[in-house]
Amino acid sequence: MGAFRNKVIQHLVEYAKNDKELSSCNFGGTFNNKKDKEGKIIHYPHIFNEHNEWERNLLQPYRDRLVGFIETNNIKEHKDAHHLNSSQMMCMNFFFPLIVENKLNLLLEYIDPQIEWGKASAQFEYNSPLEIAKAKANNLSHDISEPTNFDFYIETENGYHIYFEIKYTEQDFGTPQKVKGTNDYPSQYDEKFNKVYNQLIPACINPQRKGDKLFFLSHYQLMRNLVHLQTEKDYVIFLVPQKNPIIKHALKIRTELVSLNDNCKIVEWEDIIKVVENDPQLHEYYAEFKKKYLDIK
Repeated sequence: MGAFRNKVIQHLVEYAKNDKELSSCNFGGTFNNKKDKEGKIIHYPHIFNEHNEWERNLLQPYRDRLVGFIETNNIKEHKDAHHLNSSQMMCMNFFFPLIVENKLNLLLEYIDPQIEWGKASAQFEYNSPLEIAKAKANNLSHDISEPTNFDFYIETENGYHIYFEIKYTEQDFGTPQKVKGTNDYPSQYDEKFNKVYNQLIPACINPQRKGDKLFFLSHYQLMRNLVHLQTEKDYVIFLVPQKNPIIKHALKIRTELVSLNDNCKIVEWEDIIKVVENDPQLHEYYAEFKKKYLDIK
């Protein structure tokens, strides 16, 4: 584990011990049957014993409504949703009150106060229609055409699209695993790059990256996000903790833009919480959110 991740997990364990509800819960769940040096399965103090306890990761007083929202919209919880450091649960805890209380404008004004955004709607776990359409047009087989899934997405009536990539304790942005014993990526990524991503690379990205499969796959998740900067009304937001070292990767990939630089934003959790925590209606809620996720000593 990285130092930042260790520190966050220690914080979350202490948070759970001091929380009236969580202190009575059963922790010590396992992860991928990982074992210690003696071959014994490791039990982790930040993981609920059972996966179906993931709902306890959702903050009050919005928990019941959020669970109903998840069920109604057929949102699939991640396999680590019962981990206290689940970025999916963090994402939902942060954005859901803004949806139900009609306050998404707080985020839009933060992104750019000069834009007339218009009325906003939002989705969690949003699959890229851009990629789906391109894969379909090129008859890409279903098993290798899985589109980019954005943690959160906002669309406005004035035609703006805001894509959010959420990170908490993750130690990297995703890339495909190379073929064992080689420096090559699995062959199915050749087709996916050629038939989808290379055709979608927009003018705002360094033109030298056109056709550069190795670079694209080496920065796979980051580049898949940047592909969605098709017009000046598209925004990509990387939401990352200030002290998580992966923020450096997001900042570096942003240098690949030759235009629309302001449409790609690397936002720190410590900054975005300031946008919402002083709202009178939500102040108490976001104080608890901050206490759980961000007040790390």
